[in-house]
Amino acid sequence: MRSARELVSNASKTARADVNMLEEDLSVYDELYATVENEITQLRVVLQAVEAKEKERVWLRGKTSGEMDDTRLVDLAIGEKNVYKKRGQKEESRLVQRLPKRLSFVVDVSGSMAYFNSDLRLDRLCATVVM
Repeated sequence: MRSARELVSNASKTARADVNMLEEDLSVYDELYATVENEITQLRVVLQAVEAKEKERVWLRGKTSGEMDDTRLVDLAIGEKNVYKKRGQKEESRLVQRLPKRLSFVVDVSGSMAYFNSDLRLDRLCATVVM
């Protein structure tokens, strides 16, 4: 158990050294992270719900076989053949992009942000970037 803790500690120090993060920087980062921890959790839940909904099975309507679609009874009476429904994966829309996206963020880190920080604008900006 102790060796595992040492491994994690060494890995953490190595990762911080890779990005040139000092112990003081780590404490500031932890402080900023603590301020937005609830929002990060909420954002994760929302994104996981979107992922789950993408994989959810839905009723595929207008099929020639399967269960009878109750909403198409009149169509059945006039001889329509596509009045059945089946459970299956949602058909992909051509407008949906499936490849990963690259985001760029532009933030103001000018001296005025620190000078006018009486309204905590720089602190909010840092917390947003951490999120």
